[in-house]
Amino acid sequence: MNYMGPSIGFGIFSFLGLMIYLGFFAIVVYLIISTIQFFKRKIEADRELLVKLDTLIQLQSQKKAI
Repeated sequence: MNYMGPSIGFGIFSFLGLMIYLGFFAIVVYLIISTIQFFKRKIEADRELLVKLDTLIQLQSQKKAI
């Protein structure tokens, strides 16, 4: 008997497993980047909201003083 090494099927399954692992890793990296970008936008929107609320409070204070 001649031993030719591992069969082709084993190589395909190991390659498929590697692709699944890399795909999972890519999804995790994408989700981390998306989360960071979301929180950056949220922080900026919160700052704008605080500025608008401060302006509104000042206007209300001026109306009460009159």
